[in-house]
Amino acid sequence: RQSLYEVQFASRFARYFKGFVNFDYVKKHYLRQFYCQPDEALTEASYCIAEAKLRFAYKEKFISDTKGIRSLGTSWPIVWLSYAHSFKGIFDCPYEYDRVKFQVSKNIYTKYWGISQILFQTGYASEGAPVMETFSILGAYVPIGIYSPGCFNTMREDEFFCDRFVALYLSHNFSGMIWQPNSWWFHPNLVLVTNLGWGDMPKAHNCPEHNFKTMEKGYFESGICVKGIISTSITEIGAGVFYRYGPYSLPKVWDNFAWKLTASFSL
Repeated sequence: RQSLYEVQFASRFARYFKGFVNFDYVKKHYLRQFYCQPDEALTEASYCIAEAKLRFAYKEKFISDTKGIRSLGTSWPIVWLSYAHSFKGIFDCPYEYDRVKFQVSKNIYTKYWGISQILFQTGYASEGAPVMETFSILGAYVPIGIYSPGCFNTMREDEFFCDRFVALYLSHNFSGMIWQPNSWWFHPNLVLVTNLGWGDMPKAHNCPEHNFKTMEKGYFESGICVKGIISTSITEIGAGVFYRYGPYSLPKVWDNFAWKLTASFSL
């Protein structure tokens, strides 16, 4: 749980850039504690953080309507870069550390084959960050849940913590290229997904009492989704299954599976 006070300024500039500057004061109450050593466990802490984020989308197109300017996207990669600094001693903040994160995404349209989506992320947090303020790799596992792009669907929540990480999310949607049934409600689209990541926290290796995992051996999962099992003019419902394999696969085979529903809405 947290209480957050934030001031943000955002502006477009140089045509294809958008910048954000945030100043945050946040007080967090941790429901679970993760630490390198037991005396580093936190139940609550306050942070005063300044963050700058930059978005670059080359040749992005826009349309102006009554609600303002709306993006129509771009065929080029979209790049994000962010830097955050936590100030020690301001508003009782006990920690000073830096966090840097980089992300690039790209959709590739191939005639007769469909759409490939690539999302690459990497990040670094300095050694002064407490474990729970490093990178908690995004895990979205529930036995039966909603498919979430850009995260690991078979990874448990808070299963891994890293102060440096790399993640790659790959998917390909055949967009009806395989089968086009003559039905007004049944329009299946086959989607293949593979996600992989690596992360580490060097200081944890010197602390045998640490109570969390890193993923320096590499995390791997793959899945298959069928979207459009039920398809209307405003919604598309489907289903999928993901499997976890490699060094961090679980002893019980069925624990490596995650069953997913897919849903999208057009407004």
